[in-house]
Amino acid sequence: MAFMAGDSTLDEVDEPELPDGVGLNELVPVETVTGTLRGLFKGFDKYDESLLVGAVTDLSGDADHLYFSLAAAHANKKIKCVVWQSRRDDIGVELEPEMIVAVRGRLNYFEGGGYPSLEVGEAHAVGENAYWKRLAALEETLAEEGLFAPERKAAIPQFPARVAIVTAPGSDAEQDLIESIHTRYPTVNIDVFGSTVQGKSASSELVDAIEAADASDAEALIISRGGGSETALRPFNAEPVVRAAADCSTPTVAAIGHDADEPLIEQVSDHRAKTPTAAGAAVVEEQAELRRLSKMRLQQSRRHSAPNNGGGSNAKQTQSTAKRDGWHHSGWRSTSRSLKGIGHSGASGNAGGRR
Repeated sequence: MAFMAGDSTLDEVDEPELPDGVGLNELVPVETVTGTLRGLFKGFDKYDESLLVGAVTDLSGDADHLYFSLAAAHANKKIKCVVWQSRRDDIGVELEPEMIVAVRGRLNYFEGGGYPSLEVGEAHAVGENAYWKRLAALEETLAEEGLFAPERKAAIPQFPARVAIVTAPGSDAEQDLIESIHTRYPTVNIDVFGSTVQGKSASSELVDAIEAADASDAEALIISRGGGSETALRPFNAEPVVRAAADCSTPTVAAIGHDADEPLIEQVSDHRAKTPTAAGAAVVEEQAELRRLSKMRLQQSRRHSAPNNGGGSNAKQTQSTAKRDGWHHSGWRSTSRSLKGIGHSGASGNAGGRR
């Protein structure tokens, strides 16, 4: 049934058919109700500045406008939404079914459909799917820049006199690292650059700590936390943190998660360790092993320097052995002085910033 413009539904009523005692003036046409509702919604601004969160369902669109419902994740409740053509380019996200979004707009009453509708002017993807998409895009960018390439990774110094640690002060990870390093070589200097390792402030604190540690005179840098949930490890996937580690001139060891985890910071670091204890072992040789190597190489050095009564064959053989073992006489004397320096430098557990 079509009504002419300006007609009232009351014009279609056959008054004799009304119930006994009911007059035409007691009837309320539906257009009066919908108009009242529309007026009420126009004056209802309680949620105008709020971000409403829900899952995208019933997604459809035409050449001009975009329609969807914002549904509760765990209940059968939803609000119909519309993005007008004039705002489609402003919302900044490509909506997909089941995407968790936070939207802002004005509630109105759509008289033609008979339901309230949210006219959306702003939308943000805020669910897990948004995080994983962003992470995948960052990983692809870093790979294209060559930051994962094996050839850019620096070797960890064999005998570092000073090691910097970036981790949470007082944490199990800090204690495991110090114990691992000092058990193997008690006199190595250790400087701890403290940072929170999870939560909203973690990313900025980690960047500051990494940059301070890299600017120090440490010869190796360990960035670590003692594992945790996937969500807890997310600061080590944050682009500023990952790039700070990648930019370090100090050789870096990252020990963040467990076998199943590989945060991006571990991919850009020079060496990855499974645990804080393993990270300590990666940067410091055991003292007994160093002494054994020192004694062995000193003996080889003396044999190399002894007079040759055999026509040169022994000297040639010793030179070949030294080359194969990756050391030479003058270089080992220099290394011996470094070892002596380590042995007399004293251990420290300094906390905090640049020295």
